[in-house]
Amino acid sequence: MSDWQPIETAPKDIHIILFRPNAPKWQQVAEGKWDGQEHHKFPRPYWSCPWRISYIEGDRKNPPTHWMPLPKPPQDDK
Repeated sequence: MSDWQPIETAPKDIHIILFRPNAPKWQQVAEGKWDGQEHHKFPRPYWSCPWRISYIEGDRKNPPTHWMPLPKPPQDDK
């Protein structure tokens, strides 16, 4: 697996692992994606956690500082 990278280098078109140091401890590392809010009249883009660990306000208050790619799934040994 890769090392943590600065969030500024994160791809915005795939799900990734986010590190949010200011979030509650159990929410600091989570899968997430960029939400550009392209269809909103007044977009306020942010990094979201799709499994709704927190809500939009929480995602905005605790933005990630680092990211890494999702790991590859295990291979079937059969």
